[in-house]
Amino acid sequence: MDLFAGFDFFWDDFADRVGYHAPGIPEDWQAREYHPGLDTWGTVSSINAELTEFGQIVSVTLKEEYVDWEAEYEPPEDLPDFD
Repeated sequence: MDLFAGFDFFWDDFADRVGYHAPGIPEDWQAREYHPGLDTWGTVSSINAELTEFGQIVSVTLKEEYVDWEAEYEPPEDLPDFD
């Protein structure tokens, strides 16, 4: 279903967090014949809930393990002088 490719992670400076938009199976999955393995709303709901939980886990991990809060910005030396 290629749902993982639909994740969008971003820095939310206002909330001081790594935000995300999780993909999901659309509500009209039956009419669109979205995937032959989907047969109940329970299955669809479980998949969507797990995708949201995965996004939350990745978001927390990115903030705790990869965002360097003490990093100081040093601009590259080859930037043009706009003064």
